[in-house]
Amino acid sequence: MIKIAIVSSSFPPLSAGGVSSAQYGLLLLLRQNKNFEVHGFSFGDATSSLEDTDFGIHRSGTPLWLKRIIKKLLSIVFKLLDKGTKSYQTSDVFCSAIGSIKAAFKIKKFSPDIVIVSDHGAPMFFIMLFVKAKYIWTSHHNPMRFINNPLLEKMSVKDAKFATSIEKKCIKKCSYVISPSKYMNDFIKVSHNVEDNSCIIPNIIDLDFLNNIKSKEHFSTSIDEYKIFIPSAGSEVKGERYVFSIMHWITNSIKDKKIVFLLSGNISDKLAYEISQQNKIKCVFLGQQEYSSSIAYLKSCDICISPTLFESFGMAILEAMLSGIPVIAFDVGGNRELIRNGENGYIVDYLNITQLCNKAIKLINEPLAKETVVSKTREIYSIKDVENKLFSLITSLGCK
Repeated sequence: MIKIAIVSSSFPPLSAGGVSSAQYGLLLLLRQNKNFEVHGFSFGDATSSLEDTDFGIHRSGTPLWLKRIIKKLLSIVFKLLDKGTKSYQTSDVFCSAIGSIKAAFKIKKFSPDIVIVSDHGAPMFFIMLFVKAKYIWTSHHNPMRFINNPLLEKMSVKDAKFATSIEKKCIKKCSYVISPSKYMNDFIKVSHNVEDNSCIIPNIIDLDFLNNIKSKEHFSTSIDEYKIFIPSAGSEVKGERYVFSIMHWITNSIKDKKIVFLLSGNISDKLAYEISQQNKIKCVFLGQQEYSSSIAYLKSCDICISPTLFESFGMAILEAMLSGIPVIAFDVGGNRELIRNGENGYIVDYLNITQLCNKAIKLINEPLAKETVVSKTREIYSIKDVENKLFSLITSLGCK
């Protein structure tokens, strides 16, 4: 029996979020193999009362009050080092420290053969001090991707480089680095000097888990209502700057249907104000949802629009596609490896809002176009292929 520990900041169904969703999907997949004993260990769940919500899920976290202090102090430090910049990468590492150390003792008690660790927050830096095992690094975030991009608030180079230096120390101890897309694999080879121990294995969603989540149909107030899901609508990285324009354009272009937008995640006061100034725009602010609830809202929609500016491998996009919800997104990062334009969704020129909105309008006005896209999704994305790659990798590590 091979014992595998999966490490993530949090584990659904407690929270939504791309990294934790990907790690949870990995856990569910590996649990299907009778030769594996798989447990999940979180380092970002500060509420200890949630410990026993799921068998084999062990939750740990840094107290919230301490996280606030760490973030404040490091914000001051990097403002002095890199004036006029935004920093949070190093903060994420130090905020994960206590939760990761707590998780390490639980992992040590489990005594795994393999530990599969997510990158964001570099929990492995603290866990490997206490746990001897073979480590696999999963590359979802990568601090260096956000540097020197004029579309984002200016990010601190010193902050990103410091966090990356910690990640490099971890990667040197890893047997393998898994990237969910060629885009991320190519990037980490340069940013982290990763050599031959890297491979591409797409993220996974357990179809049984996905299919058992029922949609929240109570949003339907009219037979003409058409619901559009926009994931992480308030995130700068996920394209918040374009959300209002998309909503305004589509609302004013469609006359025979009532358009309702569902915006997931927290949104800024600026976006809320923009929307409030247009009486025609109808939307629902979902806020932060636990994982299964977020998917339930997604399933109640007709299409998904993702104006994300960066994407390692869009978990929200994959969740939509496998739920039968067509996706329109920019040609950026891992998106082009998930979406085949015109087959299982639409991918448009980067930052081209005209194309993005016109493709959405096409799906709204042409039901047959939507049906064609939905029918192709599960043909193109093969869960079996992902499963075979993972099992082959574990075997290659000498664990039998």
